[in-house]
Amino acid sequence: MRGLLREHRIRTEYLVSVRCAGGVAPRVVLRDAFGTRAAFDPRVLSANPLLWHLLESGARRSLASELLISGAPALQALADAVDGEETRKIMSASGLE
Repeated sequence: MRGLLREHRIRTEYLVSVRCAGGVAPRVVLRDAFGTRAAFDPRVLSANPLLWHLLESGARRSLASELLISGAPALQALADAVDGEETRKIMSASGLE
């Protein structure tokens, strides 16, 4: 992910925390086992299903290896939001609203 001053590379298979910060500008904050931290707007994941898939599959590996110590509920809430948005897009495109 590209920030204002530099690019952040998060190793999703080594995630140790996922946090969803609400407020005026909602943010998803990821931190991996190497100390790298990245924050971004959750709408980025809805707009880019491939990015969401990469994050979700890496987070699943991180959960399986018991590295993800904080944020499993936040990750599930994020999954529900992104998957719900994708479902709405598909239904709208199919005319099934």
